[in-house]
Amino acid sequence: MEIRAVLFDLDNTLFDHPASATAGVAGFLKHLGAEFSEELRFSWFEIEQACYDQFLRKEISFDEQRRERLRRFLPFARVTVPESEGMLDELFLAYLSSYENGWTAFPDAVPVLRGLRKDRMPVSVLTNGNDDGTADVLVDSWG
Repeated sequence: MEIRAVLFDLDNTLFDHPASATAGVAGFLKHLGAEFSEELRFSWFEIEQACYDQFLRKEISFDEQRRERLRRFLPFARVTVPESEGMLDELFLAYLSSYENGWTAFPDAVPVLRGLRKDRMPVSVLTNGNDDGTADVLVDSWG
C-alpha cells in the first residue's frame, strides 16, 4: 500500500497542549497578580476539560466554554469574577496571549514535519479546537 498523504491531529500529537497551557496559566496568574501553584494548574486543567466537554456535546458555544472556565477558575485564584461577558472575554484574551506565547511542539514533531516536507508528502492537520487557521500557521512554522 502506497502512502500518499499524512494526517495528524494537532493537540497532543504535534502540539504539547499541557506544556503550553501550563505556561499560559502561569502567565495569566501573573497578569492577575496571583501566584502560580500546582493546585491552580490542576484546577485549570480539570475545569478546562469539563467545560470543553460541554462544548463538544454542543451544550455551550466555544466562547461560552471559555467564559465558563474563567467563572469556575477565578475563585480558586482568589480573583473576583467579572459579571459581564465582555469583561470575561477580555480576561480570557490575557490567558490566550500567555498560552500562545508558550506554544510548544513535541520534540519529534518538527523533524517529522520537515522530513515529510523534504519528501514532498502532503500533510494535513486536524483539530477539535477553534479552527481559525492557527493550526496551519503553527505547523508551517515548525516544518
